[in-house]
Amino acid sequence: MADPLPIIESILILIAFGIVTIVIHWTAKIRGYFKWGSPTQLASFAFPHILFAFAIFFIGSFALFQLVSLLLSFALNTARIENVPHEVIAYSSQAISTFCVIFLIFIFLTASHRKTFFSILKDYSTPHHNPISYDIGIGFLSWLISFPSIAFVSHLMTLFLYLVFQETGPQQNAIMLLQKARHYPIAMTFISFSIVCLAPLLEELLFRGLLQRWLSTKVSRIYAILIASLCFSSLHFSLLQGIANFSLIPTLFVLSIYLGYIYERQRSLIAPFILHATFNSISVLRILIT
Repeated sequence: MADPLPIIESILILIAFGIVTIVIHWTAKIRGYFKWGSPTQLASFAFPHILFAFAIFFIGSFALFQLVSLLLSFALNTARIENVPHEVIAYSSQAISTFCVIFLIFIFLTASHRKTFFSILKDYSTPHHNPISYDIGIGFLSWLISFPSIAFVSHLMTLFLYLVFQETGPQQNAIMLLQKARHYPIAMTFISFSIVCLAPLLEELLFRGLLQRWLSTKVSRIYAILIASLCFSSLHFSLLQGIANFSLIPTLFVLSIYLGYIYERQRSLIAPFILHATFNSISVLRILIT
């Protein structure tokens, strides 16, 4: 039987996050945060180009990881550097392969249509476009606005898992890798950089810049955000973590809605990248200080 004290504590935390969410969103609405202007038709890559970019992501991530691991091992053996833990090679290879995937996608998109690619990063077609500094500010502001609601959903799903399945909430694979790499400074540096910078850049380009932008040419902006968010959250599902991993999907879905909204609001990939990177930074800092 579940201990009533943690349950009561979790319910009180839920109530607190719920109240804070209502107050912050009400204030944000009054201040005009949720005004995103009239929809306009923006340039988008054709669907085959988007599929090919995702193919580079999925296939390239696996293939390049294997290749980089082999090259690092060969380089270490050639230099006669011994006793390097396998984890250091694996974690470093993952970060390097992620960087290579981003580079390949950038090359492919700029070669396909340079103007469309740069309009995805930031749209300058409107006469009163915002400066980059404003996009950065909106990214940080969006973290303050979105955090209580995301925390509410996260605690709600954790409580549900505990009551129904006697399971505790899972962690994302990237965070689990970071925890394992704590004892290896080099690997820790590579993984932290990948989680804070590379992963947000790659995912925002794919899911907001390419997928959501293309969807917005076919359906309304709201449906485009919802569909892209469902795809984004589903990408982070892992069968290895069992039933507990299902709780991540609603939490990441809510995060993705905010990411999609500020991309449409700002017409810039900078704002969602800052929001995404800030969330990941908080996760990294929590591990570093605990």
